Amino acid sequence: MAQVVRDAFWQLESDSHRPVYSAPSAVPEQRTASMLPSRRIKLSELLDAGLISAGTVLTPAWEEYGQVAVVDDEGRIRLDGQIHDTPSGAANTAGAGTSGWTFWLADTPEGQVTPADLRAALSEED
Repeated sequence: MAQVVRDAFWQLESDSHRPVYSAPSAVPEQRTASMLPSRRIKLSELLDAGLISAGTVLTPAWEEYGQVAVVDDEGRIRLDGQIHDTPSGAANTAGAGTSGWTFWLADTPEGQVTPADLRAALSEED
């Protein structure tokens, strides 16, 4: 193992080393402007559309996080005594450091669903 590492470092340091890379077998699809949402949807718009309601409980989708948040009547998120304008802001406060649109699960009459799924449903209605 040590010899493999030494050989690799020797190749990296050598001016004569010219790595050969094969072409990728599949090129990922590029996102075009038409594939991107035309505007940013806010949590308050989900509230206005009736997809969530004031008092909706948000729980983390990941088991290692135990915080519970609640949507207020203005479409903001209350978590640990703080108010957040975005799901991501609340997720960051919970320590997740990720998109809150996929971090949280909203309790709805149809079951738990991510705000991202609700946002997509609203986008389809437009």
